[in-house]
Amino acid sequence: MNPPPPPAPTNLAGVAGDGYVDLTWDDLNTSGHQQFIYDDGTFENGIHVTSGTADAGVYFNSLSPSTIDTIWVWGSQYNTGTSTTLKVWEVGTGGIINPTPTYTKTVTLVNNIWNAYDVTADNWTVTGDFVAGIEISNPISVALDETTIPSAHSWVNLGGWQTWQAVAAANGLPDGEWGVRAAVTYSGGTSVTYNVYRRLQATPNYTTPIVTGLSNAFYHDDGVTNGETYCYVVTAVWPGQGESDYSNEVCGLTPQSSAIHELAYDDGTAESFYGIGFGNYVAVKFTLNHWPQDVVKLKVYFATGGGSVQVKVWDDNGSGGLPGTEIFSKNVSNLVQGWNETDATGVTISDGDFYVGYRSLSNTPNPFNPSTSISFLVPANMTGEKVNLSVFDLLGRKVVTLVDGVLSAGQHQVQWDGRDTAGNVVTSGIYFYTIKAGTRVQTRKMMLMK
Repeated sequence: MNPPPPPAPTNLAGVAGDGYVDLTWDDLNTSGHQQFIYDDGTFENGIHVTSGTADAGVYFNSLSPSTIDTIWVWGSQYNTGTSTTLKVWEVGTGGIINPTPTYTKTVTLVNNIWNAYDVTADNWTVTGDFVAGIEISNPISVALDETTIPSAHSWVNLGGWQTWQAVAAANGLPDGEWGVRAAVTYSGGTSVTYNVYRRLQATPNYTTPIVTGLSNAFYHDDGVTNGETYCYVVTAVWPGQGESDYSNEVCGLTPQSSAIHELAYDDGTAESFYGIGFGNYVAVKFTLNHWPQDVVKLKVYFATGGGSVQVKVWDDNGSGGLPGTEIFSKNVSNLVQGWNETDATGVTISDGDFYVGYRSLSNTPNPFNPSTSISFLVPANMTGEKVNLSVFDLLGRKVVTLVDGVLSAGQHQVQWDGRDTAGNVVTSGIYFYTIKAGTRVQTRKMMLMK
């Protein structure tokens, strides 16, 4: 197995503005202190060799050149000896662990405690990643945390370095992380650079970076388009080790013109609801004080989720200033309870007022093949009334009954799979469905195409 990848940037965050997105992340070219802990503090087992000696070490992803302050080794409960050698190996180009240790020190182990070895005075400096561990033998075991699996940092040198995960799997032994920890002081000065990747939120994958070789943990991306929603990740390129994995991802970053503002005549909450019925319209009139103005997004609040509507924008050139010419229409499905947003980019109001509203759809898709979804609303004032929804052909013959019973108030949705009561697939053509609730009856047309 390959060694662990070099550390990736962390805490990526972004802020979208007018025509730009600003990104920040934790800088890996830093100084300070860090303690490495890859175990959970409990050790269920110990690993030793029955003859000769071997090395068991933990691979530490050091952020930059550093000096090792302290190495902790948990004394395995299975130890029958007390003396061993503490070792540090540096990691070379490509993540290859050097076969010969850079530093060694004879130490004494006490069982069932953390044995802390302060090596500050020994000046154990490393240029990057390193492995720290102990020499194991028949009397000396390395403590194994079996619950932290699969292991990602534990290695063993049995005449050549291998991951413990691979050795354990090949020999039917338990996997886990060694009981070895380390603390370092960074000296700074690492020449880590950064690559930034961007994608549209609607696009699933990242391809090539939009910028490479950044030396600072900040990027001002002015290559974006207002109204589009973006996601970002960042990688670090380490000298001699290559590119890291992706950082955490940030999404939902939508640059908007600083001139965008929201028109609203409500307080954002709803205390009661009104069912408009199939095919009917509801709209709100919006008044502007200057022109032209672009419409970017439309928001409509629904009492329940599910169902489909046509969100629309009308000019106010109808009789008496009522809705007139339709200038935008978009089918919106899978509504959620609460506010639903619809992209209306491209709509411009050149003069006068305008209306925003919606028309409840009968069934979607329409035409359909092989099935369609019929959405309908049972108003609160019809709670307890029997609802019947049946499908008829052009001759008025009943094809199938989809609903026949009392339904709760709210939005409902049923599927028709193009079959009759006997389960036979019907022929293509025009069909009607009728909804009866109390004294109210509504009929809508739909077309099955094959």
